[in-house]
Amino acid sequence: MVLNLASSQYHLSPNAVTSLIKKFSFFLLFSPTADAIRCHQCNSHQEEDCITLRLSTPGNVLNDQFLKECQVPNNMTAFCRKTVLKIEVTGEQRTIRECGWKRDKVQQETGVSCFSADHEGYTQIICACDEDGCNGSPSLGGSHSKWTVLAVTGVSVAIAAVLRRN
Repeated sequence: MVLNLASSQYHLSPNAVTSLIKKFSFFLLFSPTADAIRCHQCNSHQEEDCITLRLSTPGNVLNDQFLKECQVPNNMTAFCRKTVLKIEVTGEQRTIRECGWKRDKVQQETGVSCFSADHEGYTQIICACDEDGCNGSPSLGGSHSKWTVLAVTGVSVAIAAVLRRN
């Protein structure tokens, strides 16, 4: 390899080019990637502000106090999740915002981003998304009609699974 900086001419032999390509490829292959995603991480049972992510100030500004980088096991891809629990006996509703790395079975099989699940004593609406802070919206869907459609879809999938077993 010959570098003549005074004349602004660069001459690289084919072997030098090959060596540089190998080194650059090795660097790219083993360098850390920027796959990190930041999600809101909180539970309204412990932090009341988790429900709306709003500061209790005039102007009601969105608060990023719960927005944190996800820490996931090796070789896993992180995503954001929002779960809304409705407890039937007390009427209480809880919001849980967190990172995830393994999608729920319904999401894996159907590809839907949100679904509902009816359990004994409580119901859940679980949504997953793949962008920074995407689990921060109050509804993750924008309208109640979308939630209704998603709930009906979730129930339909559950009924189909039960019927398939019989």
